[in-house]
Amino acid sequence: MVKGADMARTGATALILLVFAGTLLASGWGHVGTDISALYLGGWLVARDMGEVLYAGAPALVGEAVAPAWVAGGIEAGLSPAGVVGFVYPPLWAWLVAPLTGALSPAAFANVASGLGLLGYGLSVVAAWRLARPPLPLPVFTGAVLVASLASLPLLFAWALVQPQLLVIAAILWSVERAARERETAAGLLLGLAAAVKVSPVLFILLFVAERRWRAAALTLLTAGALALLSLATMGWAAHLEFLEAAGLFRRHTLLFGGNVTFGTAAHALLVPETLETFPPANAFIPTVPGLAALSGVLGLALSAGTLWASRGLPDAVRPALRLALLYPVLTFFAPLAWSHYYAPVPVLIVALYGRVARGPWALASLAAAAMVFAPLGSLLAERGTGTPLSALQLHMTLCLIFAWAALAFSLRRPV
Repeated sequence: MVKGADMARTGATALILLVFAGTLLASGWGHVGTDISALYLGGWLVARDMGEVLYAGAPALVGEAVAPAWVAGGIEAGLSPAGVVGFVYPPLWAWLVAPLTGALSPAAFANVASGLGLLGYGLSVVAAWRLARPPLPLPVFTGAVLVASLASLPLLFAWALVQPQLLVIAAILWSVERAARERETAAGLLLGLAAAVKVSPVLFILLFVAERRWRAAALTLLTAGALALLSLATMGWAAHLEFLEAAGLFRRHTLLFGGNVTFGTAAHALLVPETLETFPPANAFIPTVPGLAALSGVLGLALSAGTLWASRGLPDAVRPALRLALLYPVLTFFAPLAWSHYYAPVPVLIVALYGRVARGPWALASLAAAAMVFAPLGSLLAERGTGTPLSALQLHMTLCLIFAWAALAFSLRRPV
């Protein structure tokens, strides 16, 4: 009887995920977002032995000139000139996508990527439920969160860009869920895969170390290392040096944009006089204040270590979920660049924890603050409010994010 109930619950949840992904996919059918355009063009160039211009478009992301070959390649590949943005993914992505560009048009490739990303987001919701075990049944929780997510800035932003980050997020959450279930092999493989394609997820190995999941931690490094060797073998040293140079652009520049919510951006918005002017109509980059990137990294690691230490005495049944919910926004906020869609799992985790371990006024405050920072309000202000100061926008989003984190942390002192 229990097995039958489990099968019914799983079937209902799967149907909800398919309806959610299918509905959004159909409404955006054929839309080629800028981020997926870059990924497609990277694969298209590699497939045609033009890997030497793979990162030629990266300077455009910080307002610098790009090689004409990059733009010409995008147009020849069938992409809109406005959507030909720089490729800043690890070289392995281009090598994996290259065979697909011969069989799929940009629109078809975007449809596949969008469908997989939306399913990945839905699976992240399921992983959050399995970690936190909220009172609601899985199908009810999944359906309610996915409907609420239709007003979520992180999801809408990722969907508009057709951003592969949604799959990376799913891999991170499921790696923590697998480790909590003592499935360390799967946990290490998933996090290692996420780290190989996006690099920064390797920081979540801190959760494995804190939980003493040594096999998962070792497999994370081994998987990421093996994929890195595969990347080197297929793409060569030159492409990886160019990738590091492209990634370095974001350490040397700060993106002043309402959708980039980081410690560095907030600090510039408050401290640098030029950023106190009216928000510019387009993305604006300024040189990063010397020492700010290092300070941000130190603060992020210190707060992460403090969070893990303070939560060491929590019950085994709730500790992994609480640590992930608290560590995820910290590691994201103190990174050099954190688009709003990077925060997609944060409100999901907060909602999953509410009623399970978070109760009372602090928990309500956490939910309210999370709703404020992750609602489309900030994006609407940035795009339509021509008189909105960047500093006010960034301060609003940053303070709401910090308050959501602090309120959740206070509410966890008495887990159920």
